[in-house]
Amino acid sequence: MKGIEASAGIQEWNSETSCEERALLGKYKKEEFEIIKEALDFAPIIANSKMKHNFVAEAIMIGSGEFGHVYKLNLTTRKMEKIIQVAVKTIDSDLNDATCFKALLAEAKVMTFLGKHENVVELIGLCTKDIRFSELIFHCNIIRNKCKCKKFLIGSGKLYIVLELCAFGSLHTYLISERATFSPSSDIESNNYALNEAQLVSWCLEIALGMEYLVSQKVVHGDLATRNVLLNENRTAKITDFGLSRRLYNYSVYVRRKNTPLPWRWLSTLVDMKFSTMSDVWSYGICCWEIFELGKRPWCNYPQFTLDFISDIKNGVRLEKPSNCRQKYFDDILFPCWKHERSERPKFTEIVDVWRTKSKPSDA
Repeated sequence: MKGIEASAGIQEWNSETSCEERALLGKYKKEEFEIIKEALDFAPIIANSKMKHNFVAEAIMIGSGEFGHVYKLNLTTRKMEKIIQVAVKTIDSDLNDATCFKALLAEAKVMTFLGKHENVVELIGLCTKDIRFSELIFHCNIIRNKCKCKKFLIGSGKLYIVLELCAFGSLHTYLISERATFSPSSDIESNNYALNEAQLVSWCLEIALGMEYLVSQKVVHGDLATRNVLLNENRTAKITDFGLSRRLYNYSVYVRRKNTPLPWRWLSTLVDMKFSTMSDVWSYGICCWEIFELGKRPWCNYPQFTLDFISDIKNGVRLEKPSNCRQKYFDDILFPCWKHERSERPKFTEIVDVWRTKSKPSDA
């Protein structure tokens, strides 16, 4: 069986149907998203590769995570109209982990149902030709002399997720590399790539707008941080990797893989183990703190994750105002994101409105 397994189920949705439910029950939109492997320009890579059958091995790597890599390639569009540069994401070829593959596959399918937004990384297409599915028996009961076996499909092989290319890479890396150029003045001309307060506020607003859209599609990110925000050629912030990390946490991958660091500094879920939009709001506050601290690591006074950290969070310990953040931004936007009661935290729609109000020149 090739391609993403098409799930049978409801094909008409109402306003209460989440994007993930549509992806789970709906069929893979192959006609709209499938990209043939030949459209991805691996030729320069093959020519320089000693392992010609593994043509991704020598690709231009522009990013790397705990579960895969991102490569920069050329894509010939379907109608042969033009060649564009894209980012191709795939699972680590050295990672023989069915759970990770399943999570990556689920993330890809969710993206096909998500739609487009200026502040969310756009899915261009998928290459699923090399996926192979195996039917495995994971539970067997003998009931009245009859075998009652439960079966499931597991994927292996290669899956390529083709995304828009964000030229400036992750926001976290950019903040660190450009930290020395920062000026608290907002008078620096927009065509100058030096950092200023207006640019930091703009990124906070853009991320809130992207999260507002994800919420409207009933998608929980699960790992919002500056490392999961990319910048395009105009330095517009775009959210990426939504949903993937949450699925991996739920599958306890971090417990099984000892070399995988748990991003505890951004997660309120470690207190109650519940992923939700409101836990994303908590992470958003941490993300904004990172932006105003120009990529500094949050909770640096806690060298590692301990029960003392959880106890301190429950007892009301919070991050202090970041160095380059106005008091009004901290009091009215960042700090409310970290309220203990989830119901008291602001919604992303409210956060967007406050940013737009507070960042007006008249409110300086």
